[in-house]
Amino acid sequence: MEKSVSKIQQSILASVVEIIERSCECEEQALHVQTTRCSDITSFTRYMQVLEHYKRNCFDWTEPKYWMAQEYLHLFANLCEEGIPLERIKKAIEDVGETLKEERHQEVTVCEQSSNQSQMSL
Repeated sequence: MEKSVSKIQQSILASVVEIIERSCECEEQALHVQTTRCSDITSFTRYMQVLEHYKRNCFDWTEPKYWMAQEYLHLFANLCEEGIPLERIKKAIEDVGETLKEERHQEVTVCEQSSNQSQMSL
């Protein structure tokens, strides 16, 4: 069963918010990262490292079903501009990515079980 676009978008947004919350030192900082739009990226290399890590571990926005992840990439620029250590951001991405993989595995397992039960009843 394919997830609807809105479910995928909700999942992407939830992943980005969770990464922000895990990366920031306090709730106020996390809220600032989520609500600010930085005008200039002073550490483009660092920003690109974060994007690549997110793409590899969470959602690859080059895949058509995940294209809407691009809407939230500016939030990673905000994280970088807050001066949050790169390793802390990467760790948060990895942790969230692991959770996503577990959820996807469970969805596949449920779909396979459902399909098997449908075939057995035929």
